[in-house]
Amino acid sequence: MPSVKSDSKIIAASMSLGCLTLDLEDGTRLEVFDDKQECCEIRHMSTDDDAASLIGSKLWGIEVKDGPDLPADNDAYHETQFVEISTDDGFITLVTHNEHNGYYSGFNLMVEISRTPESPA
Repeated sequence: MPSVKSDSKIIAASMSLGCLTLDLEDGTRLEVFDDKQECCEIRHMSTDDDAASLIGSKLWGIEVKDGPDLPADNDAYHETQFVEISTDDGFITLVTHNEHNGYYSGFNLMVEISRTPESPA
């Protein structure tokens, strides 16, 4: 995962369909997601935190931390990882899940950086 830090304030933050989207005042958009689902696994990302609580703060970093393996049904596996989004005013934690049959495993967490649709090119 790339090192991400910005002096620009977060002006919009939302979590939808397993993707955290952050828009910065300089026109940068960051999307955090897992980009690897294969045929026999189920992946999803969520948070119990309010992504909107990041609005108005400066992004300090995005850090991946190991999570526990959770119980799963029918000889399946359920792996987790935590993604901490830290700012100058606190942080939120995402959890990404991979439920699989044992053949597939792991994560491919990505931060895609682009320009917001409203910003000049």
